[in-house]
Amino acid sequence: MMKIRYSAVLVLLSFFPVIAQKPVSFIAEYIDFGITENFFTVNGMYLFVSRTSDPVHPVILFPFSVPAVEVDSIGVVNLNEPGRIDFTKRKKDIVFSLTLNPYDTVCLQVYYRQPLAVTNTYILTSSRTWDRP
Repeated sequence: MMKIRYSAVLVLLSFFPVIAQKPVSFIAEYIDFGITENFFTVNGMYLFVSRTSDPVHPVILFPFSVPAVEVDSIGVVNLNEPGRIDFTKRKKDIVFSLTLNPYDTVCLQVYYRQPLAVTNTYILTSSRTWDRP
């Protein structure tokens, strides 16, 4: 009789989907904007958390609202480690790799400026491809 109950529980559990977490989650962002006589600046801090027991190296794409040739003074820094993160500047974005240790949280700072225009835009959905928040 015990075997039948045990088997029934296993069969019932197999009907429920298993939800797997991604190895890296984007959990928060804090953004400051600045306007001077000649420039529009963006200074953002973005938090990522590793949910795995192995080191991970996600590739991050950060888009701009203007062609990247108009953007200067770009800086990408992992605030948990000294030094800047190398990036590749493309037509409308930059791409870089981030390193997260197992179960670690990383605070990433991205800074850039562009010439001041009549309308200055920040893409609020820049982080949408990162999945949250």
